[in-house]
Amino acid sequence: MATTLRAALALTLLVGYYVLAALFIALPFASAALMLIEFRVQLVQLTIGSAVVAVAVGGALLRASRTRPPAPEGLLLTRQEQPHLWGMIDHLAARLGTRPPDDLYLIPEVNAAVSEDTRWLGLSARRRHMFVGLPLIETLSIAQLQAVLCHELGHFGGSHTRLSGIVYRGAIALGHTVDGLEGAKLVRKVFTGYANLYFMISNAVRRRQEIEADRSMVTVSGRDAAGTALRAVVVIDVAWSFFVGRYIKTGGRFGLAPDDLFAGFHQLLAEPSRREEMSVAVKAAEAAETERHDSHPPLGERLGSIARTPEPAGIHPDHRGASLLVVDLPGLRARVAREIADGEPHPWEEYLALAFTKDAQEDAANLIAAAERVTGTRSLDLAGVLAALEAGRGPDIARELIGDHPGVAPGELAQAQVSVLRGHLAALVSAALLAGGRVRPRPSWAGAPLRFMAGDQEIDVAASIADPPMPGDVPRMREMLSSLGAAPGFRPEPPERNSVSLIGVLHGVSVDSDFYDVLVLDAGLLFVGISIGAAMRGGMSGAPLRERTERMLARTPGELLEEDGNWVLAAETVVDVAWWWHKDKWKAVLTVDWTSDAGPRRDLVRVEGDPPCTSPQETEQALRALYGTRVRPVADKP
Repeated sequence: MATTLRAALALTLLVGYYVLAALFIALPFASAALMLIEFRVQLVQLTIGSAVVAVAVGGALLRASRTRPPAPEGLLLTRQEQPHLWGMIDHLAARLGTRPPDDLYLIPEVNAAVSEDTRWLGLSARRRHMFVGLPLIETLSIAQLQAVLCHELGHFGGSHTRLSGIVYRGAIALGHTVDGLEGAKLVRKVFTGYANLYFMISNAVRRRQEIEADRSMVTVSGRDAAGTALRAVVVIDVAWSFFVGRYIKTGGRFGLAPDDLFAGFHQLLAEPSRREEMSVAVKAAEAAETERHDSHPPLGERLGSIARTPEPAGIHPDHRGASLLVVDLPGLRARVAREIADGEPHPWEEYLALAFTKDAQEDAANLIAAAERVTGTRSLDLAGVLAALEAGRGPDIARELIGDHPGVAPGELAQAQVSVLRGHLAALVSAALLAGGRVRPRPSWAGAPLRFMAGDQEIDVAASIADPPMPGDVPRMREMLSSLGAAPGFRPEPPERNSVSLIGVLHGVSVDSDFYDVLVLDAGLLFVGISIGAAMRGGMSGAPLRERTERMLARTPGELLEEDGNWVLAAETVVDVAWWWHKDKWKAVLTVDWTSDAGPRRDLVRVEGDPPCTSPQETEQALRALYGTRVRPVADKP
């Protein structure tokens, strides 16, 4: 089927959705009119039921009509600021016979994209936008960047972006409609099936458009530049995701940042062992198969299409780095880096040592806290944890760290528990060695981010932890730690964190007759006050819940805590969670140990969920992810 025919079919299905929605909106009026002519109980039931559906469908259409594609984000690059990059874009657009973009944005992602503001159902184009990721400019050659930009300009030339606004609002309307019909299961199935068909066909259209845009790459840049660019983007994407997730976010949790983010990225790319890992990712991408909901064809299919496209004559690829096209690269690096790593800047070696030392201290403190709960002992230290392991409490501590997961196979769960225990033990050993002063950290881009050096000798911390850790291994660990200056009384304080991670969201819960939505964070529970009316909304529709969640997640925990009525319950203060549920109701009684100026005290916090609230299954999963084995099921409602 030709791309244009598929596009027409997708647009027809979108129009069909609005027709279907109009029929459901008109149904209660039609049944009410019939009821005036001849009164029947069935017509009353039909009018009431269809009115509920019409409100949900009409509300979805209203919200979609008010929704616009998000405004362009990124660092705006003007022609005056970046004449060389703009000059190349203008030249490529002329070669492809299309109008260049009006705006160019630099983004902190491994991506290039285009969008277009249109009106009159896409017949009139207004403003064109192009987005280019700085990681691509940093790592691609000029020829490869030309190929990537030709691909994006090919979307303009093929009018692929003309209907993007209409399709965006249609997708929003379909999503709102399906969410809004949770209480009308039969009608919801109709719209869900329709939405699945629409997205399946529209994604098939998008995949064909990607192939067409790839041919634009070859037309100007040639097959070699096009193919190597696609492979390079896969490598850069994998490397960038790993780099940001492993190296940048770790320090960001503690308010730290590297002083030259992209210098570290280049060092990671230059590490031979990492390049081998990235080549494996490329092979996996080439072997992937198309899924019906994919918006892009798999890499292998795209490379095959490029290989079948005729090679143009007179291609002279420029293999110099694409960063040569950019004016004031250090300034752009600094501005983009602030979008990713906004913390106190440090030179790379110092940053890695600080970030991963704090990371080890945090995991070490979590291990000690878990051992304290298992043994019932307060103020444990390194020696106390080793004694607990020697006494055979390792499996209990592992369960406390990872929690119970009833749906996971026993063998898989046992393996995960061993892995988590070994990781936390390695963190405790690392933190204790560094605190002793005779071992110093050395940053590394291969394997673990830190290597541990005692003079010229490298200490392999991971190898010092048996797999699995057994009581008989403890004397050897104790001797190794003592010989390297680790103090038996070492007890790390959890480092102050600058950010937290979201585990889940609980909707419409009550505490002492007050209602809350709760953010389940890895640092504890953040209670956000809501009205009783807000708590009751959601019985028929999931839209209010989603909107409340979006508003909460758009703000930082610190901003939420500034509001009156919001409060937090730190995870480490909860020593026990009595958990009860029946059908769709649940209750959790949290035993909390507080420390105040008057001394230690113990209180109970009773959290209850009554419909419409988060289901007992989702709630228990979130609580177990936070509290582990402290969650204790009880038979009778506490």
